[in-house]
Amino acid sequence: MPKAHSCRQEWAFFNLHTAKLVIIRVISCTFAGKGKIVRKERNNFAQCFEDLCAGEELIMDYLLKLSEENQTKAWELIRQLDIVDIWKSVGAEVHLVGSLKMGLLMKHRDIDFHIYSSPLLLSDSFTAMAKLAENPSVKRVTYANLLHTEESCIEWHAWCDGEDGEEWQVDMIHLVKGSRYDGYFEGMANRVLEMLTSETKQAILRLKYETPESEKVMGVEYYSAVLQDGVRTYPEFVEWRKRHPQNGIILL
Repeated sequence: MPKAHSCRQEWAFFNLHTAKLVIIRVISCTFAGKGKIVRKERNNFAQCFEDLCAGEELIMDYLLKLSEENQTKAWELIRQLDIVDIWKSVGAEVHLVGSLKMGLLMKHRDIDFHIYSSPLLLSDSFTAMAKLAENPSVKRVTYANLLHTEESCIEWHAWCDGEDGEEWQVDMIHLVKGSRYDGYFEGMANRVLEMLTSETKQAILRLKYETPESEKVMGVEYYSAVLQDGVRTYPEFVEWRKRHPQNGIILL
C-alpha cells in the first residue's frame, strides 16, 4: 500500500478596513507513491504551485497598499500639524528620518524628525513645542533634557490624532548642531536606501506587519537583519534578535 502524503498551504491576514479575517487562499494536494494523485483540489501540482504564488502576490499587494496608505496619512499629519514651519520659526533645521523617510513605514504609526540648532536654547525648543501643542490634534507631550549627555539633545514625543482618529506618535529629537549624532541617522537612512531592493523592501514590510503589537522592535533591527544577515521570515527574525540583543543605539 503506497503511503499517502499531503501538502497544504494557507494564507490569512487581518483586514484593517473591514475588521474581518480574510483568507487569501487555501490549497490542498494529496499524493500517493510514484506521483499518483489520489485526491486533489486542483488539476495538478503545477496548478497548485501557481496558486501558491498567486496567494503570495495577493499578500504583498495588500501589505504594499497598507504601507502606502499609512505613509500618505503620515504626510498629511505632518502638513496639518505644520511641524516643519513651526521649528523653522525658531531658527531650527528640520530633517525627516526613520521609516517614513525610507518608505518603510508599515503599521506602526510613528514619525521621526531630527532637528538641529546652534546654539540650542531651551526657550526656543519650548516655544516651538508650545506652538505645536496649540493644535487640537495634539493630545499629549513628553520631554527629556539630555543636553548634558553625549547625545546632546532634547527629546520631544507628541501623541496626535490623525484625520481618521488613529493615534500617531511624533518623535522630535532637538540636537545641538555639530554634536556626536549630527547627521548620523540621516546617513543611515541613505545607506539603507542604497542597499534596498524590491525584494528586501517587501521582506522588511512583511516582518514589520507580522510583528505582534506587544513586541517593541527598533526599525534598524529589521534593516540589519534583512540587509546584512539575510533574514526573511518572522521565525528567523525572532532567532536573530536572540543572537543580537540591543542596548541603546545600533550602528548600521
